[in-house]
Amino acid sequence: MVTEQFSAIQRPQTLTLQAYRLLRQAILRGDFAPDQRLTEEGLAEMLKISRTPVREAVQKLRQEGLLVGLQPRGVAVVAVSQPEIEQIFKLRLLLERYATEEAARRITRVQIELLQVTNNAMQVALEPLDMEIYLETNRIFHDTLYGAAGNPRLSAMIDSLFVPAVYLLEATTYDPATAYEGWQGHQRIIEALRQNDAARAGACMEAHIQHGQARLIAMSGGQ
Repeated sequence: MVTEQFSAIQRPQTLTLQAYRLLRQAILRGDFAPDQRLTEEGLAEMLKISRTPVREAVQKLRQEGLLVGLQPRGVAVVAVSQPEIEQIFKLRLLLERYATEEAARRITRVQIELLQVTNNAMQVALEPLDMEIYLETNRIFHDTLYGAAGNPRLSAMIDSLFVPAVYLLEATTYDPATAYEGWQGHQRIIEALRQNDAARAGACMEAHIQHGQARLIAMSGGQ
């Protein structure tokens, strides 16, 4: 299955960029199991290109935190444990609910419309489900929302919780139904923000995060 999805290298882009994008898409789809050893030779064979662009693509993915180095050689998809997920989400619930409540008190009409435009773009990515666009619009939505709280230190604290391993686990546990629920959760938050209803906006964010937490814990229960 993986080999078939890797078969169509197109020449106009650089081979390194193509390899990076194809490998990143495969990681986000969950084609490689966490901790599965991957080698430059094996990936180059899958992509039907030389090792040099693969090596450069792997390096970029390591810098992003999606791959980790193994000894004596090779790399693996980053993994996360259930206790780590629980710790991160406890902090997310506290910080992101607070940030959403603060945003509801301060947000401008322009910021609300930007959130709506972003969520509309996320909706377009639902059919068919395009995980790269979906995740990118999700990131923009949350960054915009927390920026509206007017507290850069708080935004930085929240940003530090979006570690690559959790991001990856979220990506690989989405299906059309859960992705739709994520989009719908954003829409509920926007509706509360339009009313400057801090309590309702915070409660919607808490429910949104708890939905993701339950999905991730269920999927990582064996780790």
